[in-house]
Order: sequence, then C-alpha cells, then structure tokens
Amino acid sequence: MARQASAALILVVEGEDDHFIFDEHINKSDVLLIAGVGGKQNVLGAAERAEKHNVLGVRFLIDSDYDRWARPALKYPTNVVSSKGHDAIMDMVVSADALVDRVVGVHARAARRRGIVIDPPAIRRDAFRLAGALAPIRIVNDMNEYQLKLRDFPFGRVTEVGGDLSELARIAVDRSSTVLLAEHVTANATTVQQELDLSEAHYVGDHDLFGALARVLQSHGVTVKAATLWNTFLAGLLCAHLGVTDWYQDLVNWGERNSRRVFACPCAA
Repeated sequence: MARQASAALILVVEGEDDHFIFDEHINKSDVLLIAGVGGKQNVLGAAERAEKHNVLGVRFLIDSDYDRWARPALKYPTNVVSSKGHDAIMDMVVSADALVDRVVGVHARAARRRGIVIDPPAIRRDAFRLAGALAPIRIVNDMNEYQLKLRDFPFGRVTEVGGDLSELARIAVDRSSTVLLAEHVTANATTVQQELDLSEAHYVGDHDLFGALARVLQSHGVTVKAATLWNTFLAGLLCAHLGVTDWYQDLVNWGERNSRRVFACPCAA
C-alpha cells in the first residue's frame, strides 16, 4: 500500500555514522530519519522492495563506493540518492579543506612546539594521495572478487607515504587468505589507476583518508589514531559542508515536491 502524501517523509541512510551526522540537521517535523541495518546491500534491497510496492515519500541515501567502476551496468532504484564520490561523508570532506587542515593543526600543536614544521594543506594532499593509491586495489578486488582483506587497511605498515601501489598490494595480499600474487594485483590495479588519473570523480573513501592522514602525520612526528582524527573532523562539520553536496540538493528538491522541508539547519534557508 502506498503511503499517504500527508505523512512525514522517510529518509533512510546507510549506517550509524550517517545517521549521527544527519540527525543534527534534519527537519524532524517533516522527516523521519532511519539508519539502515546490515549495510548497503540491505538498504538497496529495501529500496527495491519499496519501489516495487510503490511506497511513496521515502528516499534511501547510499554510498556509491566503487560501483561506477566495478559495476558500471548497475542501476539503482529510482528512490535512491547516491553519493557523487565514494561515500556521502567524503562528499562533505572534499568541500571542507579548511576543516581538514584545522584537524591537522589541532593534533600537530605539540609537534610545532618541538620545532617541527607542519604544513596542513601539504599533509592533507599527501593523505589524499596515499589513500587514493589504495583505491585501484579496492576496485580490482570488487571487480574480480579477489576477497582481499582491505577493511581497516593498516596504513601504519606503509614505509613511504607517497603511495607506492606495489607496496600497498603486497600488504593487502599478506594480510589476506589468498593464493594471489602481489605482482598480479599490482598489474591489474595499475591499469585501473591509469583510468582513475583521468577521472574527475572523488574515489577516496572516508576511512582510508583518515587512516592515511594518521600515517602522514606520523611521518611528521605526530602520533594520533585515525579514529581520533575522524571524530575531530566530525565535531567540526557545519551545515555549509552538507549544503554544497549534490545529494543535499536532491533531497531538498524531493522535499519541496512533497511540500516538506527536509533540512532544518541554516543552510536550508
């Protein structure tokens, strides 16, 4: 049965982190915010069922991950709004250079007092480069179902922060139960890397970025956990960081079509 048009809209986000961020900005009078359970595939399954049964007034916000490369033929249900880059959080991160730099500066205070030169924009760029070097391996892993263990990738084991693809492949293979050779993974990932270099899409994942940022900071004499960097960034997120994303405008437009205001924060004014 279709939902009545007069009911509150429902926005389903992919996980608890997304729910935590959105909860501060959502207009709770017009929108019911729900955290999806079981990850992206379960959220997509719910979206498919809602579309099949013509359930109105509901949207599902998901992370694109590497679908555009690993599964280019995949079509999301019409009630799905997806991130432009790897994930919705990274869509905000790429608009928040100053905030990332501030996070670096906050955690590098002690190093500066010791006389270490800290250049937050350069550190941020190095972190993006290092995290981005892992993306081709993640993509070929998805495309070829290698089943490499890439979750919580140990950037701390990287000897050089420049992002050497062969070293990252070796670390990935070494920590996985696989008969794959690191050289084979490197060769396939190199082909993908060349395609990514020509792409304007943001393909760095949020967990990889903050893991890489922790490693780059370590190379500058700053010891801090990736989770701590993530939490500091989260504390500084503003309405404006949401407001510049494509999915933000998609959700605003959806609300307006239903005579509802999706966001209650100042950026929705």
